[in-house]
Amino acid sequence: MVKEAVPQLTLVIKSKAGGFSEIVNRDDNNLIQTLSMLCSFYTVDDLCSFLYSDKFQLMDHGFLRILWTNFYQFSPNAFRSNQPSPRRLRKYKELGVKTIINLRGTPKQSHYLFEQEACDALGLMLINCSMWARACTPKKHFIELFDYFDKIEGPFVLHCKSGADRASIAAAFYQIYIHGYSVKQTRDQFSIKYLHLKFTKTGLLDFLMDTYEREGESKGIKLRDWITDYYDAESLEKQFLAKL
Repeated sequence: MVKEAVPQLTLVIKSKAGGFSEIVNRDDNNLIQTLSMLCSFYTVDDLCSFLYSDKFQLMDHGFLRILWTNFYQFSPNAFRSNQPSPRRLRKYKELGVKTIINLRGTPKQSHYLFEQEACDALGLMLINCSMWARACTPKKHFIELFDYFDKIEGPFVLHCKSGADRASIAAAFYQIYIHGYSVKQTRDQFSIKYLHLKFTKTGLLDFLMDTYEREGESKGIKLRDWITDYYDAESLEKQFLAKL
């Protein structure tokens, strides 16, 4: 008689003072609670295989991006997307992509660790830049991005988490800074097509572009010069929040 296997490990979320509400949002907390009831592992190896699979990243919503890529071209040799998996990075390599611009910084989390490891293995140049979608990105990070644009080897793909917000402003900045587009010509980068929602807090990015168009472009001030000499992240964010 074959004895039924019994799970040796079960993913259980133990409540702590204050619960998870202080460190994760409600949707992620609900996901954690669901996982705590569903995930059982028969061996430690099973658990490790699950944690290090390229389909894990549940807290980063990576499972949503298995089929949905938000991958589009916005300039010659320049593309935008959501967070790519190692498998997708291999496809990018096959398409001739040479450089990846990660707009999410370098947190010690699975999405970045997987990306770094895959880029190293594939010989892709990985450029890391920190940007925000619901708060104004500090001036130094925008200037850093312009510096990368000056020397980047294409074709390249830039990405954020969903490819909706940070990817939008980075693509628009590239078009203006490298190709001389007007702000008006970049408006299609901030589109529902990419799931960018102007009426939410990410509308801050549209507000930034409006401000540059009014206070910089209309006066003949180049984008990089305006960011360097006039852009005030804290003040701009306060102005935007006052309008909500």
